Amino acid sequence: MNLTQDIRVHLNFVRETKGAVLYEEVDTKSGDKTPHEYTRIGNMYVRKRMFANGKIPSSITVTISFPGEQ
Repeated sequence: MNLTQDIRVHLNFVRETKGAVLYEEVDTKSGDKTPHEYTRIGNMYVRKRMFANGKIPSSITVTISFPGEQ
């Protein structure tokens, strides 16, 4: 994998905890949970305070960018 290219991952809601929301990586074509051996991020917790008005989305998209050569 070339780590200078952005990684874009789709994640679906799993559950809420006291102060965060758990999302899991899903396949963009099927919408099914990505098998562990193929995940790029896996599970991700996001703090509840990051969502406006406490509205928790059922899915999110995360992009990770790597700095280029300088």
